[in-house]
Amino acid sequence: MGKMDEFIKFNNQTAGRDKVFRLAQYTSRILWYGLAKRKSCAKSAEKAKRLDESLGLMRRLLRFGRFFETLHSALPVMSSVSDPVVRTTCVLSRISSTCFMLIDHIVCLDKLGVLPPKLINAAKWDRTSTRFWLYSIVLGLIRDFYEIQRIYREEFQHVRSRRVTKSSSSNTLTDSRLPEQSHHYHHQKRAILGSLGCGSVKMVECLKQARVFRRCVRDHGDVAVDLLKNSCDVFLPLNSLGFVNLSPAVIGLLGVISTIASALPQINPMIKMVPAT
Repeated sequence: MGKMDEFIKFNNQTAGRDKVFRLAQYTSRILWYGLAKRKSCAKSAEKAKRLDESLGLMRRLLRFGRFFETLHSALPVMSSVSDPVVRTTCVLSRISSTCFMLIDHIVCLDKLGVLPPKLINAAKWDRTSTRFWLYSIVLGLIRDFYEIQRIYREEFQHVRSRRVTKSSSSNTLTDSRLPEQSHHYHHQKRAILGSLGCGSVKMVECLKQARVFRRCVRDHGDVAVDLLKNSCDVFLPLNSLGFVNLSPAVIGLLGVISTIASALPQINPMIKMVPAT
């Protein structure tokens, strides 16, 4: 296990460098698209585009060997995560990431000229690896929405139980009054609720839901960050596969946001990746 730990530690260091290069790559994509709009900046735009392509190739080289680590990271999830939906989506997502990286390694070797000519159809293999990338992100989104639903359900149950407790104590206090006082209290309560109207009641409910949402984001930052990252990342393979048609500037912006979101657990140790293993 000592050699395995050293290998994983080394790959984690390359993963950190990959985030830096990823941020630079998508930033340069925004830059070259903006410069390409100006005829006077054609040379600068070409340089920024070459930088984007070079950083992309460099990131592919940095990912060499990480497919093994990704596959290995699925093993502890199978034993440490009790929820069957989270466990299944997480394991399948990491297996999809493994397939994406493994195929991407082969495509990268072909582009570098290491493989014999015409051994593989690079364009076809590249699309296959992108599909596995998309599967991994979609599975991550399914896990995120499931976690959000579970958190909301638990939070609303908690709020409802507090409301019932508060209501029962209020009823006890009301019952201790004289009968005419109790009748006057309930009459006033009905009059106030009636004066609010349907629209105001709905507004009050929306405000309550907003408070619950804010509390959920505050107490479950890991899910919020993971949802933001996956929501941005999902458009990258969709655009590569032709399902959506986004400009390089939009793709660059989405890549920058998802990169910053994925780096937050390293910046703030209080934020953990989902699921924590």
